[in-house]
Amino acid sequence: MDMSASKEELAKFGYLTRDEELNYLQEVSDICIRNTKKYSDSEEKVLNFLHPEELSTKIDISLRRESSNPDEMKSILEKVFKFSVHTMSPNFYQQLFYWGDCWGIGGQWVAEILNTSAYTYEMSPVFTIMEKEVIKEALKLWNFPSTGEGYICHGGAQSMLFALNVARNQYYPQVKTKGASSMPNVDIYTSEEGHYSLEKSASIIGIGSESIVPVETDDLGIMKMDALKAAISKTLANGRVPFYINATAGTTVTDAYDPINEIANLCEKHRIWLNIDGAFGGSLIFSNKHRHLLKGAHRANSVVWDFHKMLGAPLPCSVLLLRESGQLKAAQGISVGYLFAGKKHYDVDYDLGNLSIQCGRKIDNFKVWMAWKARGSNGFEAHVDKLYENAEYFLNKIKSRDDFRLVFPKAEPRLKICFWYLPPWLQKKTLNEEDKKYLNAVTHKIKEVYVYEGLLYLATQPLKKHPFFFRIVIIDPRKGPRELDRVISIFSDIGSKLKKEDFNV
Repeated sequence: MDMSASKEELAKFGYLTRDEELNYLQEVSDICIRNTKKYSDSEEKVLNFLHPEELSTKIDISLRRESSNPDEMKSILEKVFKFSVHTMSPNFYQQLFYWGDCWGIGGQWVAEILNTSAYTYEMSPVFTIMEKEVIKEALKLWNFPSTGEGYICHGGAQSMLFALNVARNQYYPQVKTKGASSMPNVDIYTSEEGHYSLEKSASIIGIGSESIVPVETDDLGIMKMDALKAAISKTLANGRVPFYINATAGTTVTDAYDPINEIANLCEKHRIWLNIDGAFGGSLIFSNKHRHLLKGAHRANSVVWDFHKMLGAPLPCSVLLLRESGQLKAAQGISVGYLFAGKKHYDVDYDLGNLSIQCGRKIDNFKVWMAWKARGSNGFEAHVDKLYENAEYFLNKIKSRDDFRLVFPKAEPRLKICFWYLPPWLQKKTLNEEDKKYLNAVTHKIKEVYVYEGLLYLATQPLKKHPFFFRIVIIDPRKGPRELDRVISIFSDIGSKLKKEDFNV
């Protein structure tokens, strides 16, 4: 079915006829499926790495006045696949996400085709009731009151921003109209390993990044309670107000879990808002074996929980939960007559857009609902439990070798394992300062080799006084001993050939 415009007119617009459009999209689907299959092979490169200048010569990225034909566009799509990071690869361990489940991807495709906005029920009736269902079940899962509320946000950083803004409005509602100058000076506490989005959020809503108080962590990356208590005492002594504590469930680098119950006690004592950044570790809530790491979470005022991390939903989709209802609208809603009219032909409580800071709202809820519907809570539980089995396997393997050394040897199995690779000439019981300089250089060199050759994608970073180290993220339960053994072999093949004289430190 075509519209009134003729084929010649459509060509002037750069459009195709409807049949041609659908044929093109079918071919795009074929390109996606064929390349996904290709790059799911462990022998294929994770990335065909090129520096920006060279990459710009491989794909025609120029924008011009003339239109391009479908064949040119398909050729570009093939090159996009070739030169992008292949997150579907068995050798991808770089980030806190991966090529996840087909259910969420299918949901994303449908949402893109429908191309609507989830701000009112009349524009997204099906997606709205699905989001309501996700929030209802999530509140139950976290043992929050059924009278609580929630929202599916466009990523964890947005959830963190909304949580902080809601907390600010609960304690200082006048700020919404009178501005940040109408509230006292407040302090926000978070682990020194907490996510940087909290600092950004404080800056955005006018509290200021200087209000962030990084709290010291122990050798395993867990927030120290004596340091937190001292920080609160210092706030009070300085005439400021203790306002907000962000407890992290699964820190970005070390995968540490702050003691939520103990923190909740302090929050109740000082009337401080408690937020749990469970963007990564919140998914443990599905597991009977591992949810003890979230003990006390039901006492929080708000929880941030990303489905696109450990559970593998397509990027981005984050669930924000709040203990009490009405808080989102109070903090972020305004009167918009043309969109959120008070009287409609249906229950306007199903208009979710006024709970957000944005207008147009992408359909992120459908991929969450699809994944949960298809896999069930039992599937998610089995998923989480398998991850810890895989982590324990990898941990035990590298512990038994002289050429690997753990950064945190006393840590229990975690889903982010931090380690160094030691060539034969660095395999000493204790490393001196010069050795650590070489270790830095070795780490950088190994990563350079496996990235340039497309063998592996795995992060490196420093932390405190430690030299740069590797961090493997174990979040895809479809991988197991075979894939993890391959990681070890790649490190051994590269690292064992490195000579001390190759480095100038």
